[in-house]
Amino acid sequence: MKRTFLLLLSTLAYFFSGAQSFTMKTPMPTARFMAVSAAIGAKVYVIGGQSSNGPILNTTEEYDVINDTWTSRANFPTPILQSFACGYNNKLYVVGGCTGSQSLSSVWEYDPSTDQWTSKSPMPTSRCEISGALINGKIYITSGWSSSYRTLEIYDIASDSWTTAANAPIGLMQINSGTDYQGKFYAIGGKNYMNTLWYDSVMVFDPSVSSWTLGPNIPQPLYAGTAVSYNGRIHYFGGGTALSLSASNSHFVYDTVSSWQFGLAMPTDLYAPTSVRVSVGEVQKLFIFGGKNANNVVSNVTIEYSETPLNLPSINNHDASVQVWVNPGQDQLTVEVKDYSRTQLKLVNINGATVRNEAMIQNEHRMNLHGLASGVYVLQVNQLKQSGVYKVIIP
Repeated sequence: MKRTFLLLLSTLAYFFSGAQSFTMKTPMPTARFMAVSAAIGAKVYVIGGQSSNGPILNTTEEYDVINDTWTSRANFPTPILQSFACGYNNKLYVVGGCTGSQSLSSVWEYDPSTDQWTSKSPMPTSRCEISGALINGKIYITSGWSSSYRTLEIYDIASDSWTTAANAPIGLMQINSGTDYQGKFYAIGGKNYMNTLWYDSVMVFDPSVSSWTLGPNIPQPLYAGTAVSYNGRIHYFGGGTALSLSASNSHFVYDTVSSWQFGLAMPTDLYAPTSVRVSVGEVQKLFIFGGKNANNVVSNVTIEYSETPLNLPSINNHDASVQVWVNPGQDQLTVEVKDYSRTQLKLVNINGATVRNEAMIQNEHRMNLHGLASGVYVLQVNQLKQSGVYKVIIP
């Protein structure tokens, strides 16, 4: 896929993420857990779920990230919980889920401009408690409460059609925590169908080779948590820690360089919350909604997670001996230097994690950016006597 990269030379200090924090925002009008959420622009849509007194909901509520306000929108066509939702090309898609005892194969498209829901081609398998991700215009769905729980089914949004791919390594339910990361589909945690085991497994599907691998295990077995790719890392929040439904305030963070780490714990225990990444211009925001606490109380919380920037010293980039430019058609950056000896190129995400670290072996070097998540990065060109810093934005 072709992407456009914006490269900016900067003589100002660049900002890396530092301290983590949670901020309580305006609560949802409706308390719920096992809902789903998705973003279109600076608006988040929370759909379905279950309320504190038991009914399964068809409620759709819109959260304005900029103004911190909530608005009711057209109800979902049926009560629903534990489905998958994503935003794509200014539309919202909700796949599968259940009405309580009945699993669904439905796919619904929502248009915020008309406030209307439209039925699309159904999933081949009815399933609930699913794991899903949106990657390059396709929705990947696996696991769940169904007779074909290991099946991976892929929905092509443009053609409104379904295909299947290799089965997942493990068949689980209540994963609910699929996410996209570096062009791959991550399905994290879950529990088995006999309700006797819960898992710390991380299943990774790579669409480029159409195959699964098992990634590094999450530090704690969890199910019904929520995962989202944010600022170049996967963040996993909450979930159940025991079969008796003991809600967790856990926060784990993953990247391919450092593997899993403990993040700042959430301010409250949450079982089956929903989370979403929102892009507001160059800035990414992360929000967590709803869930049920360890006392079995259903929540209407809206929580924003953020990472406070830390300053780095300024570095002058106006060195004529170094040139950097982008090759968007090939997902590449090209770096050219007069003297390439002992020149090291390091691409760092906004959290300070190194995602590319390459030595130059000739005057011109091409760095492959394929598979990197959207966001802001820093290219460091480190030479024996000087260094340069370049800001790269991947939309």
